[in-house]
Amino acid sequence: IAISRSIVDSVRSTGLPVVASDATQDPRFKDSRSVRMHNIMSVMCIPLKMGDRLLGVIYLDSRGVPAGFSDLERAFVEAFSNQVALAISNARFVGRLYEDVSDLRARAGERYNFDSIIGPGKKMQEVFRQVDKAARSDISVLITGDSGTGKELIAGLLHELSPRRDKPLVEVNCAAIQRDLLEAELFGIEKHVATGVSPRSGFFERAEGGTIFLDEIGDMPLATQRRVLRVLQEMEFERVGGSKVLKADVRVISATNQDLKALIAREQFRKDLYYRLNRMRIHLPSL
Repeated sequence: IAISRSIVDSVRSTGLPVVASDATQDPRFKDSRSVRMHNIMSVMCIPLKMGDRLLGVIYLDSRGVPAGFSDLERAFVEAFSNQVALAISNARFVGRLYEDVSDLRARAGERYNFDSIIGPGKKMQEVFRQVDKAARSDISVLITGDSGTGKELIAGLLHELSPRRDKPLVEVNCAAIQRDLLEAELFGIEKHVATGVSPRSGFFERAEGGTIFLDEIGDMPLATQRRVLRVLQEMEFERVGGSKVLKADVRVISATNQDLKALIAREQFRKDLYYRLNRMRIHLPSL
């Protein structure tokens, strides 16, 4: 927008209003190129001040015709400028308050407080930050750490803070189930597979829409690992002894106190399953 910079600069430097009926003839602006270039006749430039602080200016002009500004119009613009300056000052103050609140919230966020876990130390605070980040997505999480460090509690937090919190959290201890029964427990079983066996759903079906937590994943047999890998890759499976393909809308969280890379080297754990489970890793420090 073409304005007279010299008039605006005059008000900025002095903090005083400028009112002229014919700026082209006003000796104050005889050296102003902008006044001559734009043929500025009547002009009024009022400072926006809050105390001694200049916040800006209100600038009005009339070009080609010397209309002049009355005392009433000047009084109105000066009163208006006071209200504008107050509004700008308040807006800036509120903006600073929002920044302060955001800063305080960010600092408070560095000290997570989960009712079920005590962890004021730096390492646990880092774990809580990872939990907060991972809980918002559906990526697979591998929780590692020594026995008794709270892997099950962290898995519960990941579920409770996730969008799946209203759906089931199914916990499976792979080391506590007989190896030859684990597959049927995970995926269910159809009738007539064995004498006296009744059809039943497995843990994956019961966790539909929610989360399944596979604890002690390092103890899972290789054959079962292959089927779990299929669920992670294709989100589908069949019951043991069945042919019907079932869809699985389930988030998988796993945990182990073993070195899975060492198990992979000994061909006791599938490398492809490891990378599927380890989309994000949360390691718990020793007690």
